[in-house]
Order: sequence, then structure tokens, then C-alpha cells
Amino acid sequence: MVCCLNPDCQKPLNQDTHKYCQSCGTELIPFLRNRFKIIKPLGRGGFGKTYLAEDTDKLKEPCVVKQLVYQAQGSHANKLIVDLFMREAEQLQQFWANPQVPSLFAYFEEGGYLYLVQQYIEGQDLLQELEQHGCFSDTKILALLQDLLPVFSAIHDRNVIHRDIKPENIMRRGSDGRLILIDFGVSKQLSQSIVSIAGTMVGSLGYAAPEQMESGIAHPNSDLYSLGASCFHLMTGINPWSLWRKQGYGWLEQWRAQLQQPICPELGTVLDKLLQLEVADRYQSAEAALADLNQSKTQAVAENLQRYEAEFRKAVGSAYPLDAYVRDGLQQFQKTLGLMDAEIARIEQPILVQAEAERQEQLRQQVEAKRQQSQQQPASPSPVPIPPTIYVLPTQRFEFETSTLVLLEKGGLFRKASWRVQYSRQTAEFFAEDLGNSITLDMVGIPAGQFTMGSPASEPQRNSDEDPQHKVNVPAFYLGKYEITQGQWQEIMGSNPSNFKGVKRPVEQVSWEDAVAFCQKLSQKTGREYRLPSEAEWEYACRAGTSTPFHFGSTITPDLANYRGTDWEYQGTTYPGNYGSGPKGKFREQTTEVDSFPPNGFGLYDMHGNVWEWCKDTWHDNYTGAPTDGSAWIDNDNDSRILRGGSWDINPRYCRCADRDRSIPGDRLVNDGFRVALSAPRTLP
Repeated sequence: MVCCLNPDCQKPLNQDTHKYCQSCGTELIPFLRNRFKIIKPLGRGGFGKTYLAEDTDKLKEPCVVKQLVYQAQGSHANKLIVDLFMREAEQLQQFWANPQVPSLFAYFEEGGYLYLVQQYIEGQDLLQELEQHGCFSDTKILALLQDLLPVFSAIHDRNVIHRDIKPENIMRRGSDGRLILIDFGVSKQLSQSIVSIAGTMVGSLGYAAPEQMESGIAHPNSDLYSLGASCFHLMTGINPWSLWRKQGYGWLEQWRAQLQQPICPELGTVLDKLLQLEVADRYQSAEAALADLNQSKTQAVAENLQRYEAEFRKAVGSAYPLDAYVRDGLQQFQKTLGLMDAEIARIEQPILVQAEAERQEQLRQQVEAKRQQSQQQPASPSPVPIPPTIYVLPTQRFEFETSTLVLLEKGGLFRKASWRVQYSRQTAEFFAEDLGNSITLDMVGIPAGQFTMGSPASEPQRNSDEDPQHKVNVPAFYLGKYEITQGQWQEIMGSNPSNFKGVKRPVEQVSWEDAVAFCQKLSQKTGREYRLPSEAEWEYACRAGTSTPFHFGSTITPDLANYRGTDWEYQGTTYPGNYGSGPKGKFREQTTEVDSFPPNGFGLYDMHGNVWEWCKDTWHDNYTGAPTDGSAWIDNDNDSRILRGGSWDINPRYCRCADRDRSIPGDRLVNDGFRVALSAPRTLP
């Protein structure tokens, strides 16, 4: 399709064979500057029209083309606008490396119009988020301000003012959740000068500061006023313009009356100062607002975490394991408080581990009581049996250190992103199965819980088989701390099929059928029912309370896992050795010992990379109809079985928590292995 670039055209899309628009007769331009192919219109604003386009110089990378349409008459006025456009674009080009402002790709004049080409941001604006998910909590508003105020500080330091801050012009990027200022380009910088030529008003009613509304003059803290008005809208669902029409600026003194629930006093103080009528009474800089905000956010988050912890302890104390109804209620409470999944995981994990330990002790006491009761009864030919699925595990606790990648600075045209590894100490419950000859099998207790399986549409390099995302309630179970090693395989099976030899390296070149046979022999040896994990159990255990592409965060590095950290050329396609803004690195070209890299939040090692791990399920093309109780999905005629986690020879996109692969049950490949699972013991009736 070819898109007509006449801004007044009502039906701009035409077939590729057409030379003139079938709607308005305008000559069609297939490629702007022989580079940018217009796909479709996105919208129209006060200064022109916006289009979705593809950059053919960058492998059809999506971009946004803004067409500047002006009504000024006369050659002098037209020349002034073009000069302003070019001068301001050149001045601002250095600024667009900021990761929270769309990058500037090009600016030019063609066919009588001025064009600006910027980075396309995939995600949704905050007005859409408000309509879909409801009013923002005070914790969420604090996070919003903390994310955006540094951006305002950067743009104001360069004497740039946005002039049109509102929820529609703030987008949440799907790949990492960062907030991005949009509709923020050369057209905004031109607006003040064009006003006298075209008579165009600047700013949006209700959000624009009083000085903008009255005189058209904007200061840096005019943007801060608009930010405060946007926060008010997001907290209440009320457009400030509707209040202004009834009360004028009197609504600024009574904005708290519109709140559905009280907010923390510290946030209220910050918003009060953002929403001052007089320029001199507001924060004079974004830095000053941020300083007050940081103090407020720390206190608000701490209070909400305490509230959630108290509620969670109460729920676990009343009924453990937690059922789906209780889990849904807790999830809604988390959403109300505006707490992140990672914060919740840090609260829940030690409580659940302790609850499971207490349940194990109670079970041990019940079993002992049953045995004593049977010994006190007269001897009979048939002693009282204890069901084989009811047993006591000799668990103990272990301490480990997890790693999380924290972004310090986004990359730009001339610099790479900067990352830091953040460490934390955690504990978990496990038991050691003695296999003989000083070989043990460590099994880690995975607490019951609910998680979202699959990946969001915004996750980079995802696949359609990860749809649809769905909630799964996973019962407590045990999972191998490590992938099954060659030493463990040798002890149980009496052989070693691996290509890369090493007692502590994972066994590979084992098929799904081989893995099932190992579980059967292990069960016979130990008296416990070992098995492969279900696909849901595997992903739940891999995420360990996180919702990012990797349990390490939004990206991964070869220092944290064993995968191909270099680009891979295959059949004309380049598969990058990095993910997102993460770094590239080494390609080890072999497996590594199973304790070589940091574990996740459950204490599990190598959930990303080293070897693919077999799961119990048969392959399904997507999750439509998938079970939600954590069980294996085996209800079709497809013989292929699931593989998860990526491997030493594959690029990072395939090592994501949500990535899925498959193979036939008899395949034995040098990058395939597995780890074993064990259902948690049942309580006695």
C-alpha cells in the first residue's frame, strides 16, 4: 500500500500500482527521501499529521513521520518557518539521545511540507492505561514522578520546554516500562514563533499552566504545572479541564476533594507545589521537586510494603497453601498499593518458605503419631499402611546470593548502555538425596503461588506461541537446584552419553525418553516419585517472582549465564548476541559446571542457558485452553515435547523465561538436558 501525503485526504491508502491518490488525486510518493515508506496515518494535531513509517535503511525499522502543516501566507513567512524548522532541529539533534525522548532520525522539506522523522515507541499512553486499569495509586504516581522529573531536568537545562504535557503525551514503553515523552519535537519548539504567523494556540486546555493560557508565555515550571495536572487526572480519572470550566483555577485549592482515597501526606505536599497558580510559588526546577519526591517515595513504599506483608502473613496463617481465590485477592491488593512484582516476591518468599517448613514439621508429627498408634494396636496380618505419597523430607535451609541487572544509563547514538549488577542475600529450603558414592541430588522447595505465564506483546523478540498470557496457580513442589549432572546420571544409569565431559557439567545428548527413564530409576532407588516438571512449573520456578524477560531483569549478560554472546549468522539472518540494550560478550562453545553462575530468587541455577531442559508436556502452538493449575498439558496427538531455558549455543532471545522450544521424544542433541521435579508431600487426612 502507498499512503497519500495530502494532510486533508480522507482515504489516504492506495494500492502500490497507483501513481495518484484514488481519493483526492494527489501524486503519490512511495518513499520520502527515497528512504521512509509511509504505512498509515496515526493522527493529526495542531501543527500537522503523524504517520507510521518504515526506515528502509534500517531493515524496515518502524518510525514516526511528523508532517508540519502551516497556514501562513507569503514567501517571507514561509521562509521564516522553514528556517526556524531547520535551525531548531539542528539545535535539538544532540538532545534526542535521551532514552526517554524519541530519537530524532531526520528532518527535511519535501513536496511543500516539512517532515520530522523520530523513533517509534511501542506501548500505550497513560490515558489508555488509566482507561484500562483504573486510577493510579499514590505509589504509582510517586514512581511516575521519579521516572519523569530527571527527563524534565535534562530538557530544561537545554532551555527546551515541552509546552504540552498531558497523559496522552506520556507513553509507557512496552519493552521495559519506562515513561517516554512524545509529541515533543521541532514543531513544539517552533510553536511560539509560529503563533504570531499562524495564530495557533499552544498547550492543552486543563493541563496548560495559567501563564500559557493567558499570554502564551511558558517557563520551565510551566511543564511542572502540567505534570501535576496530569498526575491529578491519573489519580482521580477526572480531566482537569472539566473542573476548570466550573470553578476556574479555584479547583487548585480543592483538588484533594476529588480523590477516591487519601494519599500519603508527602506526595500531597509535592503535588501542592506543582499545582501552584503563580509561577513564583511553584517548584523552580525539576531537581527541587525530585529532592522532595525521593524522601516521599521512600516512606510511602515502605508503608505499603508493611501493609501488604501484614495482609499476606494473615492469609498464609489462615490457610496454607493459598488457593486461587485468596491469591486473586492478594494480587488485587498489590495492584491497589502500586507495588512491583519484585518487591512482592521479596516479601512472600521467606514467609512461604517458613510456612512450608512448618507444614513439613506438622506432617512429620502426624506420621510419627500414626506409627505409634499402629505399634500400640494388637499385631495383625495387615499392619496399618502409610500411603507412599505421604512422606517426610529431611529439609534444611541454605543461603545464596542473587544477581539483578540494574540500568545505570541508557545507550544512545554514541555510547553504550551502562549496567550494574545488584546483589542480595536470600535463603531457601532444600533436601539432599543421597545417590551413593558421595553423589547427592539437591532439591529446592518451591512455594505455592500464582504467576502470569507467557510474555506480553511488548516483550522484544517474543514468539506467538507465548500467547495468550494467563494466570496459573502452582502448588508447592521441589525442583532440582541444578540441571542433572553427568555424575548423577552415571550413578543412576551406569553410563555417560555427554559430549562435553565433566562430573559437575550437565548431562547432555539425552532424549525426553532418556530423561523419563532416569526419573523412573531414581524413583525406584529413593522411594519417591521423581518426574519431569510441567512447563508451567518450570516457568514459575524460572521467574521466581519476577515478570521481566529474564529473572536477572530486562536483559542478560554472558557473565551471568552460559549462552552465545556473539552474533550468529544463519541462513541469511543475523541473530544478535545481546538482548535489548544489554551487552554482547563471549561464546564459550561448550557447557559449564552447574554452579558457575548466580542462582535466581528461588536458589535455582542455570535456568537461563547451559542446556535446554525437557518438560513433561506435549507441544501446543499457543496457550489457548492451557490448564491453570500448574499441571502438565498432555491432551493432544502431538508427540513433540517441550524444551525450556535455552542453551550454551543459542542466542539470548531463546533463553528468556517465556521462550519455548520442542523436539521429538527420541532426539538426543548436544545441547539438551533436564532437571527433575518432585511433588510436595501431602498432609495426612
